[in-house]
Amino acid sequence: MHGLITGHDDLLADITGWPPEQLEPAVREAISRQILTVDERSATYRFRHTLLAEVVAAELLPGEQRRLHEDIATWGSAPGSGRPGRATSAELAHHWYAAHRPVEALTESIAASRFATSVYAHVDALRQAERAVDLWEEAPDPEEATGLERVDVLRLAAEAANNSGKSSRAVELWRMALAEVDEDADPLAAALLHSKLAYNLWTAGDSQASLVEHRRAVGLVPPEPPTVERARVVGGLASALMPAGHYRESRELCEEAIATLRAAGSHDGEARLLNVLGVDLVGLGDVDAGLDHLRVAVRLARETGAVDSQLVSQHNLCFFLGQTDRFEEGLKVAFDGLETARRVGSVSSSGSSAQRPTIVGGPVRDGRSGRRGRVEVRARGGGRRDRWAVRPPEVRARTGASAGSLPFHVNSRLFPLTTSRRSDACTRGYARASQATNASCSPDGADEMTKAPDRDPGLSAGGGGGI
Repeated sequence: MHGLITGHDDLLADITGWPPEQLEPAVREAISRQILTVDERSATYRFRHTLLAEVVAAELLPGEQRRLHEDIATWGSAPGSGRPGRATSAELAHHWYAAHRPVEALTESIAASRFATSVYAHVDALRQAERAVDLWEEAPDPEEATGLERVDVLRLAAEAANNSGKSSRAVELWRMALAEVDEDADPLAAALLHSKLAYNLWTAGDSQASLVEHRRAVGLVPPEPPTVERARVVGGLASALMPAGHYRESRELCEEAIATLRAAGSHDGEARLLNVLGVDLVGLGDVDAGLDHLRVAVRLARETGAVDSQLVSQHNLCFFLGQTDRFEEGLKVAFDGLETARRVGSVSSSGSSAQRPTIVGGPVRDGRSGRRGRVEVRARGGGRRDRWAVRPPEVRARTGASAGSLPFHVNSRLFPLTTSRRSDACTRGYARASQATNASCSPDGADEMTKAPDRDPGLSAGGGGGI
């Protein structure tokens, strides 16, 4: 009943119909009796205790509650000083929903979800989008009211679920969206949905099903004429193959996707493709070319405002710079990425904007000196921090070469020595590889280095559909 426990002077005047000479003494008395309090920052009144607000709300009959919410929503929809309305879309969605006005609640929920996404409040965006999905069946003629189709609202909710780290829910929503599309009539739309579904199947841990969906998406979009959609689905498949260690096939697909994108006259998503291609090149042993591609990916993502692509590219670039003893540049990239993540809310104490880890601390010592450093990985949005480490000289003693002289697929066959809690596969993969770079741990950590996994850990390409 949040809407019943706050109010402005003009809201109270409009709802009660009282003139100022009657309203002000009543409000003043409520404040003196410790019923209401004044929020100085927002210039609103609020019940001093939530429990008291609940008691007052419970006294209202259902019809009274509905009419009160309707009055508040009507007041909030009216133009304010320099604003389209006095209330935010999230507030209006809440009150219209409580007033049993599904059409208005639907349109405001969609607007609230979009706004929340624009400010990286992905959990709120998902909450609003889920309500819009539920309201679609209740509202009469929702297409006319919103100018959208049901698949558009499902797509909005699925994207929000993905951004919130809710992979299983995203999978459900993508499948619901696919059920709304006729593959024969609109193969491009179906292909893009299959690609999105594939990505969230991967983040949910079902990599085999993910590859099946990716290949199905590619099969739905012809290579000619070159289109952005073709580049997107081919890039999605490349991004799924790369973390599995299939660098050669992933590289070929990335190069095809980039060429297709440029032939279509677009650069949308090119930064993410360059990131995947950069990791592929490092994995195939062409380290310098791979690092160059990752640098370009970071720069292009920054210039185009593709924040998620920028963070992913910085994540990979920082790691590989550490792998090749380029610690000063690696630290610069790490701290720049951390600052960007903080700015967009990807590193916080609550909620989760993605499952991929963000670098908190990178290589802090030159491994050749033998001095100890530390690598920290914090899962984005979760506030979780796990540490893995080994002495770099001991790593090199075990591998028989200096860091940077070995290709990634040899130099990174390591696994976490200890972890404070169970982490997701992507974080574990990053940590396995990070041990070969530079870090610190207990002196007996080197004994663990003789144990190696059967396949490369790989790194996340990130983002839905590889673009």
